[in-house]
Amino acid sequence: MRSMNRLVLGAGTAAASSGTSAIAPLRHSSIVDVRTEPPIVVRHAAGRVLLGASAAGPLGGDDIEIDVAVEPGVAADVGSVGATMVLPGPTGAPSHTRTRIDVGDDAHLAWWPEPMISVAGSRHTAVFEVRLGRGATCCVVDELALGRSCERSGRLTSTLRIERGGRPLAHHSETFGDDQPGAGSVAAGPAAGHVITSVVVGPAAPPGPAAIVGADHWAARLPVGVDAEVVMIVAADRPAALDLHAELTTGLAIDRRRVR
Repeated sequence: MRSMNRLVLGAGTAAASSGTSAIAPLRHSSIVDVRTEPPIVVRHAAGRVLLGASAAGPLGGDDIEIDVAVEPGVAADVGSVGATMVLPGPTGAPSHTRTRIDVGDDAHLAWWPEPMISVAGSRHTAVFEVRLGRGATCCVVDELALGRSCERSGRLTSTLRIERGGRPLAHHSETFGDDQPGAGSVAAGPAAGHVITSVVVGPAAPPGPAAIVGADHWAARLPVGVDAEVVMIVAADRPAALDLHAELTTGLAIDRRRVR
């Protein structure tokens, strides 16, 4: 099934804090225009825009595209109703999702959906791209669960790319699955079943990188610019991964209480 979706987020009525240096107050977003096709639905609740599903998916064979535009000077807080379960289809065909977000000049994007869960037997490619306008900022968090409880992961390729002024600030792509090098290790196996990648653009980056390494987890914060950070985490489960994420992003205005 092919699904084409378009969402435009414009100005609401209340001012919002950007969580960055002193700039003109941002305006909370409201849904200006939305066009969806199954299985995607969009809801607006408690100041957040939430993506949901009207049916199971993505299933093998599905091709889903989501285009989002954040208008200039707007603070958009986007999440999801629940986790995205990537399921195998009856033919064994792979599935694809591609999300493209254009963030207007002096706007801010906070993106933190619930995890994408790679179910055993599935084959999925997920591409997420953000293009930042002049003076735009973002806090983007991508969570991947490598299999359900006591289950191996399917094959999952995830790509996260952030651009500013037509140039990449961050580009990270990784493939998980039993047929991948390192499968069964802390980087790709059941010992580490949850992966978080986040990119923060806007606040001044702390000096130098930071890392936390343990028997069943690995986490690092890497400056990629004077005002941009990438955080990458692999841990045994989601609670452990979120704890590591909170530790590495202290002071970056990215924890869930501020995003939500």
